[in-house]
Amino acid sequence: MKVSFLLISGLLLTTLSYSQSNKAYAITGQGKGNLNWSNIREIDLATGNVTNTIYELGKTSFSVADANTKQLIANEGLSPLNNMSAAAAYDVKHNKLFFVAMRSGELRWIDLNSKPDNLKFYTGIPLIPSANYNDEANNFTRMAIGADGYGYAITNDGNHLIRFSTSGKMVVTDLGNLIDAQCNNA
Repeated sequence: MKVSFLLISGLLLTTLSYSQSNKAYAITGQGKGNLNWSNIREIDLATGNVTNTIYELGKTSFSVADANTKQLIANEGLSPLNNMSAAAAYDVKHNKLFFVAMRSGELRWIDLNSKPDNLKFYTGIPLIPSANYNDEANNFTRMAIGADGYGYAITNDGNHLIRFSTSGKMVVTDLGNLIDAQCNNA
């Protein structure tokens, strides 16, 4: 139940972040019931059908570059999604799909303008330096691109709402924990 809720929430946030079009992106498993979320698929929102597989673990050629230096990183034996990712958001303006691999706390993205025969992934932007990502509370499972052009991600425990820039030099800001509005009488 919890896994299904997280998957649906992630897909919904990705869908909402690109609601001006008939497509959305989802990070999925190889097949039905597979919880190794490491494939990226484009989905037609009108039909619910997969229209394109952007990245398929073990099949798609890719390169990985350091987000700060843009230098290529050796990717032998490496999955750019770290074999599981639950938070993703599509930036329509820059045609990038941002995501956070589970247990990494690291912002990554794929340049969807890169050639299908050699997708370009970027990595190396820590969201919460020195956090223990083996603790489920510190993992990111929700992400969206705001109308202001910034990306936002939140930890499972709600103690870290992260804002990140989506172009140029990456700037990451921890906006702190979520606080319930006083009008909610919480």
